[in-house]
Amino acid sequence: MQGKGIIRFFAIALIVVCLFQLSFTLKTYLVEGTAREFGEQKAQSVALSFEDLRTTDPIAYYDTLNKIKTEWEQRYLDSISNQKVYNLLLVKYSYDQVKDNQLSLGLDLQGGMSVIMQVSVEDILVGLAGNNKNDRDFQEAIARARNASKGSEADFVATFANAYAEITNNGRLAAIFATRQNQGLIEPDLNNDQIAEILKRESAEAVDRTFQILTSRIDQFGVTSPNISRVENSDRIFIELPGVSNPTRVRKLLQAAASLEFWETYKFEEVAQNLIDADGVVRQMLGFEDLDADTSIAEQDTLNSWDTLVTDPLLDEPKTASTGDDTGIATFDTFPQFDPEEGFDEFNEAEALKQNPLLYRMNFNDNFQGGPMVGWVAPKDTMEVNRYLRMPEVAASFPPELKLLWSAKANTQGFFELYAIKKNPLDDAASLGGEVISNATQEFDQNGRANIVMVMNSEGASSWARITAANIGREVAIVLDNLVYSAPTVQGEIR
Repeated sequence: MQGKGIIRFFAIALIVVCLFQLSFTLKTYLVEGTAREFGEQKAQSVALSFEDLRTTDPIAYYDTLNKIKTEWEQRYLDSISNQKVYNLLLVKYSYDQVKDNQLSLGLDLQGGMSVIMQVSVEDILVGLAGNNKNDRDFQEAIARARNASKGSEADFVATFANAYAEITNNGRLAAIFATRQNQGLIEPDLNNDQIAEILKRESAEAVDRTFQILTSRIDQFGVTSPNISRVENSDRIFIELPGVSNPTRVRKLLQAAASLEFWETYKFEEVAQNLIDADGVVRQMLGFEDLDADTSIAEQDTLNSWDTLVTDPLLDEPKTASTGDDTGIATFDTFPQFDPEEGFDEFNEAEALKQNPLLYRMNFNDNFQGGPMVGWVAPKDTMEVNRYLRMPEVAASFPPELKLLWSAKANTQGFFELYAIKKNPLDDAASLGGEVISNATQEFDQNGRANIVMVMNSEGASSWARITAANIGREVAIVLDNLVYSAPTVQGEIR
């Protein structure tokens, strides 16, 4: 009897735990259902504005409405991310906490997508070959390796090396890979086996880098319980994304080539007044200049900014950026300062959002002086800030060389940082691209801190010396996939 009592106790405990977890799942479903209804209502409220598009291009019409619905749905969820939405006994949970505690349903119950990504080892070898990629024997060996690897798990590098040896009667791989761009990585005196091992190592490291990049991209989707793993002893990466509603977009983002770039930057104080001007433009666009105190911000936003939110139209005569005197904010020097602990002392939040809809969300303050960071934004506000910055009238407030990019990760306070990047206004190109890097390794200094050591080809080294010489005492942003990973200060010319 005693044994049955123990079994009954554990059975009841298990049921209670299951019900506890299921309650979070149910609450998440209900909250997100409300968000979907909210998004649907917003989309339907503007559907008549796109009737012409419905006639001429029905697919684009429904795609546009779906984008509107999705954006408003996400804005709803972002707005309640830290609000208490669930009371369980004596504990209150925010939406984010409820979301974190829900059961992971997986693809079989929740739907979503699964993909297998394959890193192109062929492209890695072609890149390492440099100008020798057009060598006839090299191309023939690549073609044979490509055909042999179809439908098999054969090692591409080994197959290529064997094919090259067969075609050239044991010709030396150093003739292809011991180039100036590979100096320090592949030397002319290495034999074929040694070079093949280096090629395998480079390929494996490329798969590792791809894995990290894909993981970073997936984190941006906000998917609950994603699964990403390397397929052992292969160049493939397996990905499961439960609950994804737009697999086409996700697939495009996952397949996009990673782009490593080095950008020159502005100092905060060099663009501060432009940001204040832009804030005044946003305030005018949202109708807050004459907004009655009893009118809700959400209602006014809906009434005044639908066309900009949805289509970003290029107006025939963009409004001229307002000056500080026009906006009620005289200059950067008189703008109310932000304290991360206290917020804006001069304003309550509702008034601050009316007075400074952009800058308040950016936590704009002169503590940023001396560096390229111009704001830090709560995750729930990043979409709204992006929307403001996309407005053509707001863009007119900025110099043509200015480009604003987000940090790759939130800082220790949980905010995403916004950086002022200096671009070429003619082609929007970075100061230096990642294609000039011939090798990169991780090393550790005497304090155990990780450092990345990069080896550039001759063209890249020359450009890097020019860039660092021109930016001593300033920051150069290291950007991957349009996200800033770091912005170190240049201490001197680097040759």
